[in-house]
Amino acid sequence: MATMTKTALMLTQKTSSERQQTWQIKQRAPAKKRKMLFPGIVKLRGVCGGSACIVRTRIPVWSVIEWQQMGCSTAKILKIYPTLTASDILSAENYYSHNITEIEREIQENREA
Repeated sequence: MATMTKTALMLTQKTSSERQQTWQIKQRAPAKKRKMLFPGIVKLRGVCGGSACIVRTRIPVWSVIEWQQMGCSTAKILKIYPTLTASDILSAENYYSHNITEIEREIQENREA
């Protein structure tokens, strides 16, 4: 049997009208300020201009990718950003592979700034 989410389990134990009311409340609940996009990557309003950043840092994905494009190895990037781990860099690469246009635009915008 598949495991049920807490909300799904809660809904099965209520009447139809209670389930509908619970569902509506869940839908109106404000989104969390921190939105997890990919494991290890978040976008926060007001942090790094809303760019995708590595979790628990203010290091934008575009910055890590730009270092790679300039020929820096993972080891060199880890020296530049000592708070990062190899897993953080893999997360940035994964995000980049799914959002190339966004990251390339941010790299270009920051080069022009």
